[in-house]
Amino acid sequence: MVYSTDLKTLSQYNSIIKYADDTTVLVPQYSSVSMEEEFQQVQRWSSINKLEINISKTKEIVFRRPSARHFTLPQPLPSTEQVTVTKLLGVHISATLSADKHVGHIISVANQRMYLLAQLKSQGLSRNALHVVFTAIVLSVITYATPAFAGQLSKGDKARLDSLFRKAFRRGLCCQTFSIEELILAADKKLFRQMSDNKHCLHSLLPKQRHNKINSLRSRGHNYALPLIESNLFKNSFINRCLFSYIHLTFLRLFIVCYLSFFAMCICMFTILCTCNVCTCHTFLLKGDLT
Repeated sequence: MVYSTDLKTLSQYNSIIKYADDTTVLVPQYSSVSMEEEFQQVQRWSSINKLEINISKTKEIVFRRPSARHFTLPQPLPSTEQVTVTKLLGVHISATLSADKHVGHIISVANQRMYLLAQLKSQGLSRNALHVVFTAIVLSVITYATPAFAGQLSKGDKARLDSLFRKAFRRGLCCQTFSIEELILAADKKLFRQMSDNKHCLHSLLPKQRHNKINSLRSRGHNYALPLIESNLFKNSFINRCLFSYIHLTFLRLFIVCYLSFFAMCICMFTILCTCNVCTCHTFLLKGDLT
């Protein structure tokens, strides 16, 4: 308990995220305290608490925009390797927040495990049993931490993952084809619903709820205020992606309901008109017979 609360940052703009024995220090560009000073603070804290930092596993990464024109890479920290791609809790993160490296990694792991499934198939394992194993050792690798990196997936990355699913289905290693878009939507919906609970550990990351509903022109899938979006990278992050997606889905449902209602009303009107025309025709024929 002491270790989890004793380590603090020197600046209020900086952040320290601790998970088990991993510690991540975030220093934004506008902070008055540099990364070197924060790292020295962590080293002093470790020395006081009789802990040792594994410098060989300590990495420094400088995030930047993918198309930054004027970018100067700062000097690396002493005795620390400065990298462009690092692995954090099983997810490969690049300096430009691209998911290309992570997708390449999970596809490589998935192909290795699909070879194992092919060996099981050659030994006579049924397709239903192969599907269970595929879900356990292949699909779980692809969907691990999906909400964290799904917003950075390009069309090419999604095409590579869908191609992997189609290959597994053609080889008889699973009973159905999966879609990465559907898997992302399912994972986003599940996590967003869970973190909407006040007791969830991620609930504090959600924006404040709206209290005035008079100015709302259409119903939403949630009651949270929408943030100001300055870039697509920010909009594609998990929380913002869910906030805007559920609005669009709700509006789409309303549009479909209104369209179907209008279509049904048109069919009823057409039926009534046809009935009236038939009655008029019958009357004309009767008059013709009488004359």
